[in-house]
Amino acid sequence: MELSQTSTTDLALAWSSIFAAVGTVGAFVVGGWVLFRQIRRDQASDMEEKRSQRRRQAELVAAWVGRYDSQSDRLLSSSPHMPVEGKVPAAVIRNGSRLPIWDVGVQWVTEDGPVINEEVSFATIPPEDEVAWEAPDSLPENVRPYVGVVITFRDAAMVWWSRDQYGNLEDRGSPSPPTRA
Repeated sequence: MELSQTSTTDLALAWSSIFAAVGTVGAFVVGGWVLFRQIRRDQASDMEEKRSQRRRQAELVAAWVGRYDSQSDRLLSSSPHMPVEGKVPAAVIRNGSRLPIWDVGVQWVTEDGPVINEEVSFATIPPEDEVAWEAPDSLPENVRPYVGVVITFRDAAMVWWSRDQYGNLEDRGSPSPPTRA
């Protein structure tokens, strides 16, 4: 009788060891899965922070069409649709960042695409500065009330950016200049 009690006890100990081993393995699997998810979440957060830092300067650069008086060398209106006799549309570019932007390209466009096939490029716009450039004479009179500007530029990190006529900002990469439409 004593022999069967020992085998029952041994059997109970064996099963409890098996359950303990399975439980330990299960705990490690669950712990590993939770750790993996946390690492992925942290990586995604880090990537978003890097993306935000990369965009920080470019988000402070804006462009729009205003009315310009070349005789007084001043911007008269920020709306191209406000008629001002004898005044022409002007591309206004504002660098609101504390760093300069370089290789600024300006292209006149409508909803249908580029209005003229020429683009004006400027070397630098200083920090916290606003500049205005008159529309070229080759800009047709019939589209002048409907034009917008698309700009491309490089930021202090040498990353190329473009901002379309609707204000959308696009990272064009680095270090070579982007192709323009």
